[in-house]
Amino acid sequence: MELLLTVAPVVVAATALLATPWGVPVLSWLIGNPVGRVVAIVGIAIMTAWIAYQIGRRDGVARVKAQQTARNLDVLREKVAVDDEIRRMSPDERREELRKWIR
Repeated sequence: MELLLTVAPVVVAATALLATPWGVPVLSWLIGNPVGRVVAIVGIAIMTAWIAYQIGRRDGVARVKAQQTARNLDVLREKVAVDDEIRRMSPDERREELRKWIR
């Protein structure tokens, strides 16, 4: 799916190019002319690099989101543990702990 979403704008642009009156002559020039072949190969190489970049970028974003979620989960676990510890304290113990923070 990622590859399809990455390539879709290029496919739309190529289809739009072929729909123009000069689209077929351009395609014929790319295929029939040695310079056109070089241009086509360079274009394919650029497109391949662009697809690899986009896929790598999306993978990187997914990895960062997973790391953030893991960190948030760790912080939430620690908060729950501290809340439970405070809940288990008697009112006198809580006051004593608060006094340490106030000083």
